[in-house]
Amino acid sequence: MNPKVKTLANQMKKLRASGETFVLMLGAGASVSSGIPLTKQIIGELLEQFGGDIAGTDTLARFDKLWTRTIPEDRERYLAPYLNQRPGEGMRRLARLTKAGYFDCILTLNFDRLVETAFADASMRAGDDFQPIVRGDHDDAAVLRMMERKTPAVKVLKLHGSLAGGSTLLFSDMEMSYYPDGIRDLVGSVTTRHIIICGYGFEDMCVAFAFSQQGGPIYCVNPGGMPKMLRPVVQKRNSQDFAIDGDSGYFDKFMEELERALEESEAPVARPKMNPFKYLGSLGAEDRESLYGRDKELQKLIQNLESKDPVCVIGKTKTGKTSLVRAGLLAALDANRHLEIYVRCRGGIVHSLEQLRARFEIPAERQDIHAMLDWVAEAARAKGKRAILILDQFERVNQGEGVEPVLERLLLYEHANLTMVLLATDENNFLTLMLMNKELLGEMVFLQPLGGQDMRKAVEASLGRAGVTFDSAILDRLEGLYAGPNFSLAHVQAMCAVLCERTRVDLKTYEDTLAREKPVLDLVINSCDIVNLIEDVPARDAALLRKIIRDLEHPECNRKIVDCVKQINDLAAPMSKASAAGNGN
Repeated sequence: MNPKVKTLANQMKKLRASGETFVLMLGAGASVSSGIPLTKQIIGELLEQFGGDIAGTDTLARFDKLWTRTIPEDRERYLAPYLNQRPGEGMRRLARLTKAGYFDCILTLNFDRLVETAFADASMRAGDDFQPIVRGDHDDAAVLRMMERKTPAVKVLKLHGSLAGGSTLLFSDMEMSYYPDGIRDLVGSVTTRHIIICGYGFEDMCVAFAFSQQGGPIYCVNPGGMPKMLRPVVQKRNSQDFAIDGDSGYFDKFMEELERALEESEAPVARPKMNPFKYLGSLGAEDRESLYGRDKELQKLIQNLESKDPVCVIGKTKTGKTSLVRAGLLAALDANRHLEIYVRCRGGIVHSLEQLRARFEIPAERQDIHAMLDWVAEAARAKGKRAILILDQFERVNQGEGVEPVLERLLLYEHANLTMVLLATDENNFLTLMLMNKELLGEMVFLQPLGGQDMRKAVEASLGRAGVTFDSAILDRLEGLYAGPNFSLAHVQAMCAVLCERTRVDLKTYEDTLAREKPVLDLVINSCDIVNLIEDVPARDAALLRKIIRDLEHPECNRKIVDCVKQINDLAAPMSKASAAGNGN
């Protein structure tokens, strides 16, 4: 391992412990391993295809003329074959490190969607866990406002536009010379922080002029060493020794070494190559191989992706509705054709849809359900995609008077470019209410609990992928508990997540773990549904809650958490009823 990477990792650990993080700046070199060509190659091939009539020997000058005369829609079409790629291993490692709290601001000069896709694959939700901010999708004033917001904590700022929907793809000489004042000041402010620059040649004048001459250390990750234009800034910020070059300067290799250095502990233990189980959480897109026994239900959802009528998934609590949609449906969506929009309902319908306002910049005057959804559907159409709107925990909208007319108005909504998928638990006779409106619904998918044998096969399949072995007697015991009362799939997942921290588990280890964990799990799953609370909060807060519960490992201590959640729910109930009643207007 490169010793400079180890030094960087130690700095990152210390910084995170104090509540701060490094900024990450990405250039074209960070995307190469995911199949994105370098800018020089793209320029040459585009000139050959579309600029053969442009005379001259200066390649950049010829391309500047080509790009200046090309309308934004054609720019996107030209770039699409180059930039529509899946994230490589380095990007996947970046997503894991960001999820672990090591980055909260990523400045990318690239047009591709590798970062956003890698984050989505790691079950990070746009708008909740991170905010993609694209110049071109938003005007500069909106970009500044979105960067100032405290939530979500992680911002991905695409300074030069994006292939997906951006009307501005900065590429011409004029566009790349200077940033507007507001953007220049923003870049200057952000780059005063501790920063890592990966795969960027620092040749864009707009970046060079805006980059802060003062601030924290600069780590430059580049196989060819420190770029010439960056050297004066590096000297002013006393970072001459922080160039990570050679093999460690390639993005994937750097991310591999960085992740390994951050994970190192003083007492390493043998661990499985992965942990496919979830401790108090649902499966995500990255867990698609762990979704078992739901092929028929998933096929129904996929077949109804073009439905104008709402598709409804109904099942008892803890049957895996959220996992079905996240690890099944969302993982199956084509990123080039579908725009996924995942919302966990909170209170009434209108209040729940308010979560979309910031992400889609919905004007304040659009308060009506249909007006808001029309805006979202048209925003997706502008990107050449169909909107797939997931409304999870949909039974929460069944609160207070006036819910029926509002529910009916939502179910009456139709748009050729939007499909709604509603996930609901049959609580407070909500299924009855839905069946009363059955003529307004499309497909209804009823999700039954997995049978004992299917649960066992799912566990065995996940263990095989993780390289972990359980004694068969352990699987017998788990199956027996699962067949009894008050031991749900959430219990199985949490138990296996704890056991899977070892590569070999015997019966005694299982019994000791069960005696320690089951009282806590019974409390947080059965007495108080803390799983839903964890799913509601951003990824970083959810990880903290899980850690608190795991670290305390005692029901009496966790009783305080449960009591706190119940008090919050009791306080929120009158507000939710008032909100639901108000939504009838």
